[in-house]
Amino acid sequence: MKYWKAFSIMALGFLLGLIAGLLIPPSLTQLILDYMRDVSRRSGLNISFSPLLLMMLVFTNNLRVSLLIIFSGILIAGPLIILFINGAVVSAAYLYASSKTSPITAFLAIFPHGVVEIPAIINIAAASTIFWLNLWRKIMNKADIDISGEVITLLKQLALTAALLFVAAIIEAFVTPVIANIPIYNGLP
Repeated sequence: MKYWKAFSIMALGFLLGLIAGLLIPPSLTQLILDYMRDVSRRSGLNISFSPLLLMMLVFTNNLRVSLLIIFSGILIAGPLIILFINGAVVSAAYLYASSKTSPITAFLAIFPHGVVEIPAIINIAAASTIFWLNLWRKIMNKADIDISGEVITLLKQLALTAALLFVAAIIEAFVTPVIANIPIYNGLP
């Protein structure tokens, strides 16, 4: 499978997730946020962060998701499913934030870092899918593929994704709060 075809399929999966997320009832979104607040309260976790700590937490979480996407690729559809769910979460979060602020503020809270973060995640999903498809083709003797070259390609795409996610984390922690004029360092909304 060619890279741009895989990238397009993954982007479509994310887009379909965005649409599905618009169908999630606000009460369910509120329930999830209430649960997250309750868990953090019971754990004694203080979720008030400095911008630098927030940046590192966002970056490591997104890098963890990227690794999950890579390993989920063994199921071939794993990365696509994760992107679909991610899309649904993004649009549900947008709807919830819109109900608490305004659609413009909610958009400004997601767009600046999302414009870098979302293509990065789609990139690693596409690269992972190609890697696992080729590995399965090699295992089933359907193609003579240089697996070491495939691993190197996947690692290069992971490095590119990590670099983009680092930039997105900087934007999310330092730029987004200023642009959207939101205090994000005082816990969950």
